[in-house]
Amino acid sequence: MKKILVLTDFSEASHNALAFARSFFSDSVVNFHLLCTNSLEPAIGPADIAQTTRTNYASQLQHIITELHREATNDWHTYRSSSRPG
Repeated sequence: MKKILVLTDFSEASHNALAFARSFFSDSVVNFHLLCTNSLEPAIGPADIAQTTRTNYASQLQHIITELHREATNDWHTYRSSSRPG
């Protein structure tokens, strides 16, 4: 099994990178891990803005994972995601 880390910022370019990786490894057993990083501290405003941002990123990642499962044509690919400060 291959383990592939895919960084995302939810842009079209990162979506295309994920699509390419899925296509490139279409005949392999792969565990894809989607990672989105966020600021350690909010650039401006209260700390709850940073928490809201992390929650939004986690929600967007879960939506992507749900779509990937829906689009799956085989069981060879598995997906995980995480949003981390950094």
